[in-house]
Amino acid sequence: MAYSSKDLELSRRRVVEDRKHIAAQESHIAGILLRGEPSSLAAEQLVDFNQQLRAHTFECDLIAAALRADRH
Repeated sequence: MAYSSKDLELSRRRVVEDRKHIAAQESHIAGILLRGEPSSLAAEQLVDFNQQLRAHTFECDLIAAALRADRH
């Protein structure tokens, strides 16, 4: 598949947004724990967010590598 710089830009934005979601979820979990409430659901969501970040990071790296290869 041919990628463009717009694809890379979009992919990088996804990674940035994923990191924001993770930070917000970690903060949310900290608040839950401080209140002594159950946090298992929030922790499961954090695992999902981290998996999504890994997938988006892989995709971003793949697009960047493809664009570099196209330049050579």
